[in-house]
Amino acid sequence: MSKDKKKELIKEKRHSGMTTTKNGKKWWLVMAESEQQKDGSWKHHCGETVISKNIPFSHRDGFFDFSGDGSVQRMIVPYCPKCELEPQDGTFGAEESINSY
Repeated sequence: MSKDKKKELIKEKRHSGMTTTKNGKKWWLVMAESEQQKDGSWKHHCGETVISKNIPFSHRDGFFDFSGDGSVQRMIVPYCPKCELEPQDGTFGAEESINSY
């Protein structure tokens, strides 16, 4: 695939993220837009099966920016491979997402 075609595809895709549902709970946007199938999988409204990626991110709980105990947490991030960019390690605001539960 050419670099131009790859850039074009990336522009069309959004980043994975959280949303607030009608009942006030935080939920992954892709999951709010999907339906669970009989086999337990989830189908996004575009027809693609939702997949997930296990993302590590550093735990920052210190008094200063980017400070903490150095531990790493992991979060399973669901995404639609057709509509969303693949989540990258620690780059999508996982701390805010995990702290919102």
